[in-house]
Amino acid sequence: FSIVTPSYNQAQFLEDAIQSVLTQEYPNLEYIIIDGGSTDHSVDIIKKYEHQLTYWVSTPDSGQSEAINKGMTRATGEWVSWLNSDDMYLPGTLVAIAEEIKNNPGIHWIVGSTLVSDTRNITRYSIKPHAPGFSGHEVGNSSSSWLDYVCTKNSRIQLPQPSSFWSREAWCDVGGLNLALHYAMDHELYGRLAYLGYRPHCMDRDLALFRVHGNSKTSSGQIPFFLEEVAIFDN
Repeated sequence: FSIVTPSYNQAQFLEDAIQSVLTQEYPNLEYIIIDGGSTDHSVDIIKKYEHQLTYWVSTPDSGQSEAINKGMTRATGEWVSWLNSDDMYLPGTLVAIAEEIKNNPGIHWIVGSTLVSDTRNITRYSIKPHAPGFSGHEVGNSSSSWLDYVCTKNSRIQLPQPSSFWSREAWCDVGGLNLALHYAMDHELYGRLAYLGYRPHCMDRDLALFRVHGNSKTSSGQIPFFLEEVAIFDN
């Protein structure tokens, strides 16, 4: 596995994210952190763990999409993912995914459920099926339209990014994230994967924890997210 963490001024959460990766107890792990030139004490936190990291850097960039792509260019793992610096993997996630890959040869895209934490509650962001009768591994297979993977409001295909993993082959096939996008880049990626014929294999397991807080894009970016979705459709 190669895991990339993009980060910028998220020192209050960053150490939790790092520890959640390094304590996975998975033997074949590359961990890459791409910091966008943080001005808080993020770099001090990264240096604390640098002997356990495959690579890290702290230089200005154009945003999250560029940071993730920069990290992925250094990744050599057979499977890749990104974990934002304010999110966390749950214990045993990588071992569970490795077992799923072993038992299902030929899959290139795995998604599990995600726990969502705000200042008051923890809820479960479950994988939402496209059609009635969802049995666990069929989400997305019932749709042939790549647009369904971009606009979840119409299709009900909802694939939480923190619990999403891809084969390096699939990631390279689609060419990574669109650098012009800063909010809907994950949905646009899903759309291009679906356009090329990839479909998610879904696990009935919580794999990550997603934080909602005052500085998160989820809290402040609903209108920009919608505008980027519209731009994706237009292009």
